[in-house]
Amino acid sequence: MDPQCIFCQIVTGQVPAFKVYEDQFVIAFLDKYPRTKGTMNVIAKRHITYLYELNGGEFQGLFVAIAKVMSAIKATYANCNGFMVLSNEGPGSGAQVQHLFFQLIPRYGSPEKDTASIQGYSQENPDPFLKSVFDELSTVLSIAMQVATQAAEVKKEQNNTIPHQPKPQEQQKKELISPQILAPMFQTAEQKQQPFTKSQTTIPSEHIDTSLCDVASISSLEKEINALNSKLKNLKNSCGWE
Repeated sequence: MDPQCIFCQIVTGQVPAFKVYEDQFVIAFLDKYPRTKGTMNVIAKRHITYLYELNGGEFQGLFVAIAKVMSAIKATYANCNGFMVLSNEGPGSGAQVQHLFFQLIPRYGSPEKDTASIQGYSQENPDPFLKSVFDELSTVLSIAMQVATQAAEVKKEQNNTIPHQPKPQEQQKKELISPQILAPMFQTAEQKQQPFTKSQTTIPSEHIDTSLCDVASISSLEKEINALNSKLKNLKNSCGWE
């Protein structure tokens, strides 16, 4: 935290603000000088200046918060038909506060309607107007969070009570990758060095092509094997391997 940073002071509570959303990474609060009704600042809690300084959790948290706040504004004010999402980062950007933030500015259809949306706002005494907006948005966000929490609990309960039924594709994979096929892959070095026994080298009868089990076929195969052995022996002799 930077003790001189106004946004850090809002994070720590030293400076009051109308916070409509907060989690471990982010705070969203109403802008004290709104351009339209519901103008919001969504800031990282950690004092950083640039977007690329966010870690993974902060990055996700920031944009989830922006989405939630935008949804709440849209649900609260039916005539909101768009948003400006602004982020000025670094001294050269013109940002008055060197603390990463996104400003959400709801739009209401035209410049005249945008101005009309903040009717009743007074820069000299902004709190009454901001408090009314805060109450409206907080109600919607609170309901949305309750619904989301209940939905998550229901889903968790369903996952715990309903047994997983493998899909046909999963079942097929289970059959193809059987323990008998995988077992040799997980043998220890000692197991692999053990001599094969007859039972290990016996081919199951269902895997034998019985159409080859005739005298003529066997005789033909023997001749081919003998010819190959002869060629192999000649090759070894010519290469000086024997």
